Amino acid sequence: MFGGTGTVTTNGGSVTIGGSGANSASNAIPVAATSFGTNYTFTTSNGAVTFSDVVDALSTSLVAPTLTLSTGTGQVSFGGVVGGNYPFATLTVTTTNATGTIVKGGVITTTGAQTYNDAVRLATNDVVLTSTASGLNASAGNITFAKTLDGAQNLTLITAGDTTFLGKVGDSIRSEERRVGKECRSRWSPYH
Repeated sequence: MFGGTGTVTTNGGSVTIGGSGANSASNAIPVAATSFGTNYTFTTSNGAVTFSDVVDALSTSLVAPTLTLSTGTGQVSFGGVVGGNYPFATLTVTTTNATGTIVKGGVITTTGAQTYNDAVRLATNDVVLTSTASGLNASAGNITFAKTLDGAQNLTLITAGDTTFLGKVGDSIRSEERRVGKECRSRWSPYH
């Protein structure tokens, strides 16, 4: 569990959270699952941030925390479900890594916006991105892809807000449903 001030900063080192064993690059000892009880920002100077297992907001948090990742040219990887039991308020990822953000865990859930300011690659499992914002707060649940979105997996987007694609939706993913926006579930599949 992470508490305290809510900021992790490295000068080029990588950070691995979750899984088993030690990460010699960051001298971190990963744990099986990780919970955040406050707003958290991970900032690296070109070091990777890898979540190897489940990542949740802390179940006792009165207000869902935000999760922000900024890694320069370091890659961001989600290896497990994010916010499956206790969603984050928002998720913001920024990296200039050519591969960008890798989503392997299948599900990312927030109560508000998800913003990917980098390329996103879907790997290993089919992926479901969900924002549970609704009603008057629906616009707080926007899902934004600022650059390319690609991978050989199915993608389902569930939000009452808008879904915005500012880059290319890759060659491996084809849209089954072109309408994306309020009160819409969109699904992409590499098999059509």
